[in-house]
Amino acid sequence: MNRVRGFVAWFVLVTVIAGITLIFSHHTVFAQMEWQLDAPMQIPLGCFMAHCDSRMSDWAGMAPPSADAQIIWHDTVTNSTGDPIGSGRGLGCVANGTFAVCTFGRLPQDFPNTPCEDVVDTLVAYGYAGNDGVPYRMWGSGTVLNCAAFSSVPLVLASGSVVAADNERIVRFDTNGNLLWNTPTPGGRPISLVLSDGGTIVMGTAGGPVSIYDIATGTMLASLDLIEDGGRYHTSNTPAVRGNRIYISTNHSVNPSSGRLYAIDMVSSGGGLPDSLQVAWYFEFNGPSGVSPFAFNMDMVYFDGDRDLAGADAPTMYAVRDLGASPQLLWTKAMNGQMEASFARDKRGGMWAYSVGNPPVSNRWLYRIGMYDSNGDGIGDVLEQIDLDALVGEPGVHVPSSAMTMAGTASAPVMIVGASAYLQGGGVSSSFVVAIDLNTRALLWKVQVPDNVSSSGQFPITGGAYGSRIFFTNQTNGTWVIGTP
Repeated sequence: MNRVRGFVAWFVLVTVIAGITLIFSHHTVFAQMEWQLDAPMQIPLGCFMAHCDSRMSDWAGMAPPSADAQIIWHDTVTNSTGDPIGSGRGLGCVANGTFAVCTFGRLPQDFPNTPCEDVVDTLVAYGYAGNDGVPYRMWGSGTVLNCAAFSSVPLVLASGSVVAADNERIVRFDTNGNLLWNTPTPGGRPISLVLSDGGTIVMGTAGGPVSIYDIATGTMLASLDLIEDGGRYHTSNTPAVRGNRIYISTNHSVNPSSGRLYAIDMVSSGGGLPDSLQVAWYFEFNGPSGVSPFAFNMDMVYFDGDRDLAGADAPTMYAVRDLGASPQLLWTKAMNGQMEASFARDKRGGMWAYSVGNPPVSNRWLYRIGMYDSNGDGIGDVLEQIDLDALVGEPGVHVPSSAMTMAGTASAPVMIVGASAYLQGGGVSSSFVVAIDLNTRALLWKVQVPDNVSSSGQFPITGGAYGSRIFFTNQTNGTWVIGTP
């Protein structure tokens, strides 16, 4: 929240999600959603879904590895010809505080007209507790998911059950990797799954509709194709969900500069599970958008667009208030370059953002932006900024290159973020994962990623007797784990 107004601690032993009781094991860590006035819901700590929760806050809420962190383990995932694959520009991994699950893949050119190559285990579950602190593979998805699985990080529930998707199906595994259900989807490449407060799974897609599913049975409850003007509005970002309302940032398939933030309601005609999706309103902007919407508090939504409709020649942050039946623009903030990472909540107040592009020296900053326009000028307020390149202190200009995962505590937050130096002709000269103490704006640690391949993903955390572990993928070569040896 922009100002911490107090928190209510809820301690519940059993949570029922869509009729499934999740039995809490003695080693599973839980957190309470702290959204003011929202219904309480118990969720795993560690970042159990895309951007860690349904609001897209990127708040993992667990302690990061200590100052002597280093890469302690690597798992190579390969395609049918033995070539290593990673998560491309997908988010990579999720964790429920106890173990992690990651997705991989590589699309052929002209996908989906050219089908996926044969591939095995595009989803892998990892553990480390009880194995002397050494990570290990628990199970893989076999041939259930195809090469498009990397574009959608799964959901890993407190019980260890996993829900994942590719461009053809959505599936659920039990904690041992046994397939519980397998449901065909109505098309499009999924951009990660979201679990609503009520236990409904929400899927936004590139090239297809928005759809929702019953987590217990896998039944598709409803879908909505945003068809208009000879094409469709679709997304390259994960939707945010607040209550029964979905926020999805889209651009038009024929005219990508036509962008819309949609507010879509999950509606139940009989008082049970939702059975239809209805557009409540949309807000137009110049697309495309590179950021998943961040739904804050009871009525605020933050997102980005490539240009402001008013004609400002700069990528723009937007703050919109949801009035129920319509949106209200509160402020905009021009940035130096396009935005590709969702805004990360700082529980001391505000949210973190950065931009990408040339020249790199202009895009080396991490900005903490206020939630509200304090001086009434219609421009988002910069509360502070951090020079990431100066913190890395290595040859080349190191700029932010990943999601920003927030660890630590509300009063002592730590940001985990990728930092990469790019070559003028393309490629990466060096890539790091860094941990920043946000109170002191100082480097807690930095770890160089081998092969000079950057990570575009997030950094979920597991805990245990051997300390915190961060599981992440890079774009081309499997899973990496950061921890204390």
